[in-house]
Amino acid sequence: MSNETGVQKKKHKYIDSEEEEQQQQQQQPVQQQQQQSPIAQTITVDYKTWKFLFEPDSSEQQEEKKPKKIPNPQITKQKQPEQRVKQIKSNPDTDDLRYEILCRWWYCFDQWPPSDFDYEEALSKYKLRKVDLSVFKRESEINEIGFRKVYEVNGYKGVFRTSAGDTLDLRPRDGCPSYEQISKINSKNLPKILIKGLKAQLEDLIKYEPNNKLLKKSIENQLEQIQKQYRKQMDSQF
Repeated sequence: MSNETGVQKKKHKYIDSEEEEQQQQQQQPVQQQQQQSPIAQTITVDYKTWKFLFEPDSSEQQEEKKPKKIPNPQITKQKQPEQRVKQIKSNPDTDDLRYEILCRWWYCFDQWPPSDFDYEEALSKYKLRKVDLSVFKRESEINEIGFRKVYEVNGYKGVFRTSAGDTLDLRPRDGCPSYEQISKINSKNLPKILIKGLKAQLEDLIKYEPNNKLLKKSIENQLEQIQKQYRKQMDSQF
């Protein structure tokens, strides 16, 4: 009897422990889900909500977060580039002419930047000195008078680069070809400027790429079209 009762007790204890283990296993993931789920959802799903939970909700802090608007008459009076473009774009035909001129501005206008521009004066203004690229690494970064070394970028006259890799554009802003500059030109003169550019481009194409017949035909058609438009404009003035 004692052995049987002992076995029964052991068996009873084993059954009880197994049931308790199963209950713990069933309850444990539920507790983990209840503890982990809100935080996990907050972090992975909504970063703003997560940030909000860990920050104190005070009206003073919210006011501090708002960027303070500092009145600056120079900035407020200055128009945004998008606004300027919208004001310039009044006639689609005129806009097309401006666009075509900008595509080949080096054929339409005089040389820019000008060949006689004094870059040494512009460099000294910013305490910079021009050093030849062949000896650039051997030269000291700053000389005895406090001028930092720069070298001129090959193919871009007036554009310099420092040893840190910063690019400095010291070309003059006057006469710089841009949409805003071309918009100042009288619209009646735009066809004439474009004709000049197309003719110069066609001459270079025949000289350097005589076999590029597709581009040659395209420029010739464009030139013929703009010449007809210019003749109609001239006839309407008389």
